[in-house]
Formats: sequence, C-alpha cells, structure tokens
Amino acid sequence: GDKKAYFLGDKGVMEAKIGEKGVTLVIKNDEGWGGIADLAAFGANLYLLDKGAGKIWKYTGEYQSKSNYFALEVKPDLSKAVKILIDGSVWILTDQGNLFRYTTGMLDPINLSGLSENLGEMTSFFVDDVSKYLYILDKVKKRIVLFDKKSGVYYSQYQWEGMGNVSGIAADEEGE
Repeated sequence: GDKKAYFLGDKGVMEAKIGEKGVTLVIKNDEGWGGIADLAAFGANLYLLDKGAGKIWKYTGEYQSKSNYFALEVKPDLSKAVKILIDGSVWILTDQGNLFRYTTGMLDPINLSGLSENLGEMTSFFVDDVSKYLYILDKVKKRIVLFDKKSGVYYSQYQWEGMGNVSGIAADEEGE
C-alpha cells in the first residue's frame, strides 16, 4: 500500500503520503481526548496514547470509528506515558522508564531477565512486527540493550560513548 506518515497537529491527526505534497486531516481533535502523548499506526489502524484519559484510542475504518483499545476491566495509569509502539501487542514506555506490554487489551507483563548490569534508565525503545528483539535505549549507561521480545531474556548490547546524547532508536533486522 501507500507509505504514510502521521503526526499530531493543532487540529488533530494529520496524514502525509510519502512522495506526495500536502497533508490531510484524518482525525479531528476530539473533546473526549484528555491529552494525546503519542500515536502509532499498525495495520490499517491508528492508535492514540491518551495519557489524560488513561486510554489508547483505536481508530479503524479509515479512522471513522473510535474505541478504547483496553479491555473493559483494564484501567492503566497512563499519566506518565510518553511512547507507544505496536507489533501486534501494544508497548507503552513511561517517563519513569517503565515498559508495559498489552495484548488483546489485557496486561501481558514482560519480565526482562539475564542482564548482568541493571538498566540505568530506559529513555526510548524499539519493537515492530518483524523484529525478534526488543531494543532498549539506556542513555545513562550509554548503550542499547536487546532482549528477546517474547521471553524477555537478554540477548546482546551495544555500547558507545556518544549514546548519552541519543534520544530515540529504530532497528532494521532484515537489513534491507
């Protein structure tokens, strides 16, 4: 399909088609929003991380239909949430460096294990539907740490002195 980029503007969520000029408003600002912190596209859906309302709004059907991603009984505290990524599950990072995984609207805890030296501070992360690993940016200890995203077991790490200035990461395991 078309490659698209989404961003939150003052009128709502804007869509830009890569290679074309101009942007389109695809989701107008909503009075039900409490404070959108981040957004992610997955499949044909858009997910808006609403830290104010404590919900993730899932927009489907060309973004005309909105629902709360979380199961009815799930009411997470998203007040400190800063980043959302989706690989089939929904991953949320807080400004306290806590990472949560939700699958089909329910908490699906991930236990990160096997790391000899604890994480200094998780400031960003990366995961997607084709990656085997969860990539965590640890600015304090100037490294990116990889965990198996299903089991949470430590795999590898990359250290670099300049990592203390990095603010975000992405990975391409396919190398294409």
